[in-house]
Amino acid sequence: DLEIFAANGHVLDNVLDIDQSTSYGQRNLLFRNDSGRLAEVSAAVGPGFALERVSRGSATGDYDGDGDPDLLVFNSGQPLSLLRNDQGDANHWITIQLAGVNGNPNGIGARLTATSGDLVQTRELRGSRSYLSQSQLRICLGLGKRPQLDVLEVRWPSGRVEQFGPFAANQAIALVEGEGISAASDPP
Repeated sequence: DLEIFAANGHVLDNVLDIDQSTSYGQRNLLFRNDSGRLAEVSAAVGPGFALERVSRGSATGDYDGDGDPDLLVFNSGQPLSLLRNDQGDANHWITIQLAGVNGNPNGIGARLTATSGDLVQTRELRGSRSYLSQSQLRICLGLGKRPQLDVLEVRWPSGRVEQFGPFAANQAIALVEGEGISAASDPP
């Protein structure tokens, strides 16, 4: 299930009553999707969520190369915060890098449907997700205990639909529209 992250820092409902340059720090929030219900889990995931910052944006990416999405938070007048996803569990993963054709070299707008056993996930590659921020243009898919990704369907922005797989878990895959696999890392 996907989580929701909220970058906080001075909610602006009272900005007209005070100096517009006034701001104050707040804790950022992380919500876990638990079967369709959101549960706030910020306090349980590490000390980075206890910091009170004036956060303005965030970008996700696998910054440490371990297969799970990490979070880079942009703070106003303060250093960046890198919140590494170090859960340490033994769940499996796949990351997908896309390369489109005809003026869309990053495949932005592609829709991916990944099937692994009973698990079906859908993702869309987006060019922007947060204020003044750009996330890594790589899709991270969690597979849980499933040892492989059975089928990956890519609906490219051009309208082309391609299917790939199966892929062993715990590797990075690079796909080129109309050409197939351009690179794959060896699973550990």
